[in-house]
Amino acid sequence: MLAHQTIWMELLFLGLIQM
Repeated sequence: MLAHQTIWMELLFLGLIQM
């Protein structure tokens, strides 16, 4: 379950960088 949260955090970070 923790892994899912980590993936979400990475996705959000990548999205912020792309923006």
